[in-house]
Amino acid sequence: MGKERRSRMFTLILLRPDGSNRTWQITPARIRGAIIAGIVVLVVVGVSLAAALFFWRRYVRLEEQYQLVSSREILAVTPQPVPADRVPGAVERPAPMEGPPEQIAASEEEGEPAPAGEVEEAPVRLEQFGVEPIEEGAWRLRVQLTKRTWDGELLRGYTAILIEDAARPGRFLTHPPLTLREGRPADPDEGEPFAIRRLKPIEFEFDLPQDFRMREVRILVYDRSGSLILEQAFPVEDT
Repeated sequence: MGKERRSRMFTLILLRPDGSNRTWQITPARIRGAIIAGIVVLVVVGVSLAAALFFWRRYVRLEEQYQLVSSREILAVTPQPVPADRVPGAVERPAPMEGPPEQIAASEEEGEPAPAGEVEEAPVRLEQFGVEPIEEGAWRLRVQLTKRTWDGELLRGYTAILIEDAARPGRFLTHPPLTLREGRPADPDEGEPFAIRRLKPIEFEFDLPQDFRMREVRILVYDRSGSLILEQAFPVEDT
């Protein structure tokens, strides 16, 4: 019986450079304990991964619900956008063609050029704009950038915010700090980067220089290649 027990035991010997050694007796009980410990570790890891996946999916659903609710909110105090005639380089859309349907169709078939100023609708829009004082000389600006089509695709680009001085037109306070050339960012990719599937709230706080009076806030949105896709100005009063 004793010989059988000894034959089922293993001895692991660790030889050290200094000539000393260390031995471990590997018995069936220790082997079973190591197997059980490994199984417990695997179970704990599996449960942790399942819990992480569950909470991640719940977070995604809650985020989508929040975006749906936020997009439906309308702030009554949001100023109306500045008319096109007040935005440099902007033009108004022409009135739709009038007349019998046959005449309109004939004009289109003749290949008449599209009316001047007709542009493609921007893929994004600005909503819920607001500027409010938070303390003497300090202000908070909020605006929401929303995709017009919620197709699930990620839209990347840059935003630049220009705040013009009423006393000295052509002088701007920018966010983020930008180099301007003729009232436009010299390098659009120096703007604030964004990546949205549905909407993105934009909020930042800033201090006004001495004797600076805000006249309007102009927000420019560029796509990833640096092309301007939206420019909108908001008047700022009582500042």
